[in-house]
Amino acid sequence: MKHLFIAFVLIITTSYFVAGQRKPKKSTFVPQTVKYQAVVDKNEAVFTFPLKPSQRYEFCSRGLRYVWSVEVNSDSQDFEFGYFLSPKWEFSSCGQGNIQKLLRKGQFSLFKRKSEDTSTEYTVVTGLTAEGFVTYDNFSDESLIEKPIVSGFASSNKLTIKLSGTKSLQLLFANQPKYLNFTTQTLENNKNVSVLVTYTAKFLSAKKPSTQNDNVNK
Repeated sequence: MKHLFIAFVLIITTSYFVAGQRKPKKSTFVPQTVKYQAVVDKNEAVFTFPLKPSQRYEFCSRGLRYVWSVEVNSDSQDFEFGYFLSPKWEFSSCGQGNIQKLLRKGQFSLFKRKSEDTSTEYTVVTGLTAEGFVTYDNFSDESLIEKPIVSGFASSNKLTIKLSGTKSLQLLFANQPKYLNFTTQTLENNKNVSVLVTYTAKFLSAKKPSTQNDNVNK
C-alpha cells in the first residue's frame, strides 16, 4: 500500500510538471532592414536597393515601367546603369510575380544619357576603347579595351546591382564622386535617393583609362 501511494504521488507530480511547461513560441523570420549602399572597388562596384519583402510585381506591355538605376557623371558625360524594364519592349502578356520573375522580363545595362529640353536619349554602351565608351557595335574587338558588364540579383528585401570592369570603373569614377543618385521607379511611386559612396581602391584622376593593368593599385 505504501509503494502504491508513492507511485500515485509521482504520477501526479510528473503530470503537473508537464502541464506546467510552456509551449515554445513559433519564431517568425523578419528580414533585416536593408539600406542603400554604394561600394566601388578596383574590379567591381556593388549597389544595393532596399525592396519591400514579398511584394508582387505586375508586368506587361501597356505602359508599365520599372527602373532601379545609378547615375554617374564622367568627363562631362552622364551615364546611368542598372535594371530597366521598358513598355516599348515586346514580351509576353501581362502577368504578376515576385522580383526574380520581374527581373527576367527586363535587362541590366549601362546607358549613355543625353538630355535635350524635355526629352532624354538613352544609348546602350557596348564597349570601351582608348577614346572612351562607345555606343555602337560596328567596331572590331581589337579596338576594345574592355566590355563593361552590368548584372544583378535579388532577394526578398533587396536588389543588388553590380558593375564589372577595371578600366570602365577607372573612367566612370575617376573623379570619385562623394554621392550618387539612386533612382527607383515602380507602379507605386518614383524615388530618388542620394547615397554616400564607399571606395575601397584608389582610382586614377586621369580622364582616359590606361591600357596598363598595374596603374590602379589597392
